[in-house]
Amino acid sequence: MNALEASLDPISRAVVAYVQQKKPELAAHTKIQPDPSVGHSILEIQVPAPNSKIKYPLYITTENEELTWGFGGWHGHFTANSEDEIAKVFSQIDAVFQDQVLAVTLERDGKWAGGTLVKAGDPILTGLFEGFVGSVKVRSWTGARDEDLQTA
Repeated sequence: MNALEASLDPISRAVVAYVQQKKPELAAHTKIQPDPSVGHSILEIQVPAPNSKIKYPLYITTENEELTWGFGGWHGHFTANSEDEIAKVFSQIDAVFQDQVLAVTLERDGKWAGGTLVKAGDPILTGLFEGFVGSVKVRSWTGARDEDLQTA
């Protein structure tokens, strides 16, 4: 373990170990960043999407002693106190990489109005977003399942 890895909090160290052991393809996208505001370093992974319609990379961070990841206008916060919890998060990320989970971004009058993830083939506007009026952008990792919808 190098000095930067040693300065990680326990959650960050566990995620680094998981990536090294189970997701070596992400190693090239991994950075350890000192964070003086919290007194330790954080893990940051950014993976650019092959889909040119996705503006920002898929990201994974370990700020605030939690595992956060985001894709296409959505992000979520997760506990990562065990390898099983970390594996569940990376299972979701793998589903994004395989176009099985899609990002849905809602816009009203050209401004962000919400975002969620949906499984490919599931209804897009359900739950909180049922009845939404505006622009709906569905984005898949590769672009093969992208859709642009306008709801009335």
